[in-house]
Amino acid sequence: MPGLMNPRLAELIAHADGAREQLSTTVRDVPGDQYSRQPPSGGWSVAQILAHLYLVEHSSVRAMFRALKDGKKAGLGAETETSSLLGALDRTGLREGGGKFEAPPFTQPQDSPDVNTALERLAASREGLHAWAREADGLAIGTLTFPHPTLGTLTLYEWILMVSHHELRHIGQIRDIALALRA
Repeated sequence: MPGLMNPRLAELIAHADGAREQLSTTVRDVPGDQYSRQPPSGGWSVAQILAHLYLVEHSSVRAMFRALKDGKKAGLGAETETSSLLGALDRTGLREGGGKFEAPPFTQPQDSPDVNTALERLAASREGLHAWAREADGLAIGTLTFPHPTLGTLTLYEWILMVSHHELRHIGQIRDIALALRA
């Protein structure tokens, strides 16, 4: 993102964007005939995973905008902290892929978009995250919380980290699906 941004926010947005780059590369490496196929062991196809990732980011950004709006109405102050928060969700195991998380109904894929449509949707949801970050920059968003359906109450910084860790988790699943379908 252009311009100077609070170091905490800048680091988390860069982390999310790095995860997105990895996701795009991983998806483009999946052969076209395997993109919409479900793995032999069951579960979602790569197409369905991308639809899910879009729904998660889109709904997360909407929640983050609501929390930010409420915080501003309540007189949210300026951010004074600059320390890294990259380890803030290590306790959840989300990134590592250990344990199964049940996706809430509103994030379960309703379609299997082609790869270009899926990546366009993800680009739109990421622009939403960037728009939110521009509006949140300079504010003490670490003091604002919003409940996550699986992980519990998260600060708005942790919500950004959740989006990137969630994508990293699914990148591993996409790689596993591609290997299983090749076998």
